[in-house]
Amino acid sequence: MSTYNTSNTSNWLCTLAAIACTLGASATFADPATEGGKEMTVNYADLDLSKPAGVEVLYGRIKMAARNVCSYLESRPEHKVLWRNCYSEAVANAIATVDRPTLTALHKASRTARG
Repeated sequence: MSTYNTSNTSNWLCTLAAIACTLGASATFADPATEGGKEMTVNYADLDLSKPAGVEVLYGRIKMAARNVCSYLESRPEHKVLWRNCYSEAVANAIATVDRPTLTALHKASRTARG
C-alpha cells in the first residue's frame, strides 16, 4: 500500500516550483519534496528574447523542465491533480522569475487557448 503525505501539500507545491535565475541566463527548477532534491536548470543565454522565436523556444524549455521536475507524480492516477498543480505552478513561477512581458503574454495566450 502506498501512502502520500498531504499535510504540507500547499507548502511544498509553492516551494516545488521555486525558480532561481542566475546570471540572467538560466532558471533552476527544484523539487525539495523528493529525496535527492530533483533539480533542473533551463539555460536561455543562447536565445534572443527580443524575438518571438526565442521566446517560444524558452517557453518550450520551461514546460519541458516543469514536466521533468514533476514527473514523479505522473505514475499514479490519484496524483493527477497534484501533478497538474505542480506543473502549472512551476511554469508560472519560471515565467514570473524570467520576467519578460513577451513570455508572460505567450503563457497567458496559451492558457486562454486551452480554455
